This record gives sequence, C-alpha cells and structure tokens, in this order.
Amino acid sequence: PPPAASGLLMDFTLSLLNECPHVGPNEFARAFSLTNEVRQRYFCNTPDDKNPFILKSSMDEYQTAFRNGSVVTGKPESASRGATTHISVLDGAGNAASVTTTNGESCGVMLPDVGFMLNNMLGEEDLNPEGFHTHEPGTRLPSMMAPSVALRDGRPSLVTGSGGSNRIRSALVQIIARHLSNGEKLEEATSAPRIHLEGDALHAEPGLNPKELAGPWEVKTWDEQN
Repeated sequence: PPPAASGLLMDFTLSLLNECPHVGPNEFARAFSLTNEVRQRYFCNTPDDKNPFILKSSMDEYQTAFRNGSVVTGKPESASRGATTHISVLDGAGNAASVTTTNGESCGVMLPDVGFMLNNMLGEEDLNPEGFHTHEPGTRLPSMMAPSVALRDGRPSLVTGSGGSNRIRSALVQIIARHLSNGEKLEEATSAPRIHLEGDALHAEPGLNPKELAGPWEVKTWDEQN
C-alpha cells in the first residue's frame, strides 16, 4: 500500500500477466517494459487515495497494448548500492511474516543510544524519477521495498520479498508468477534465471537464450546469477 510504490507497480505488472496461460521470459520482458513506461508517465511521489497511480481507463489501454505484443524502452536508471535485508517466515499453522529493512543510501547519522543509522531515500532515482526536490514538505517518502504475502482462499500461500532497489519488483514478480501461475516449485521458481529491464537494456542471467529475448532493447547476458 502507499506510500510504497512497489506494490502498486507489481500489481500493475501482474495484472498484465494475469491472462497468460504460461508466463515466460518474453512475457516478463514485455510486461516490465510497459510497467516502466506507465511509471514514467503516471508515477507520483506519494500516491494515495486522492492521487491514484493509474486510472482504470489507462489500465485498459495498457492491457490492450500488452495483448497486442507492444513493448517500449525507457531511459537508463542509475545503479544503487543500498543496504537492504529481507526475511520471510511461514509456519505450519499459517502464520506469516514478511519484513524488509533498509538504510537506503544511508546518511551517516547514527541515532544516539539506539544503535542504528538513519536512511537516506532522496538519492535513489528509482524513488525520485523527477528529482528529490519534487517532494512536498511533510509528505512521506516512497519506497520500493515490497514485503509480500500472497493469499489463497484468505490464507497465506506464499511469503516473499527481497533487497535490490529497483530490481526488487522484477525479481518478486518472476517468483510469484512462476510459482503461483506456472506451478513451479518455490525453490525452482526462486532459483530460475531472471531478467531485469533497465532503460533500453535487458539484463539476463545464465540459462536464458538471448535470441528468445530479442526486442527493442540490447540484451546483456550475465556471467553468473546474482
């Protein structure tokens, strides 16, 4: 939920993939491209009830574009070296906890007698695509952290989350869709090679065929999983 932007963007991506009988790397890449496009067009720094992320009419437009095979590329986003940690717990009784903590870029200030550092989210371009100066004084800062619990019939069926700044969204969408839509075992869905669309470059981990990822982007293959 707001002020996190991650959940809104992941919801958008998953809604595009919802009609696919099987979700593969090509479908992920196209969905990520449209999500990045809509983020640039509609993203507001602090979405809330008065400032929805995207109108239903626009959502229908993107659903149609996805069905028709449309893709777009955007401007590169700067890499972030943050300090994010996540833990997921699901017990036999169905109790679930998903917790992500971060120092962001960290600001170097330790709270006296408490022992932890204040974070600094203003420097992360993924959170401030229009610049940190666009935040109204007194508004809560957005976050891309996405501690997530997926429900089936009202009960937790998947607990997940990740570090990784703007790669959090793409990693989690691939795990969720592979496990809950494709029916892959959780370990298989988690360890499967991933892609990440960064501007006009599609990054691919080992195990994926670059020819199958062809599109209006440069495919960059990685030497190892990350």
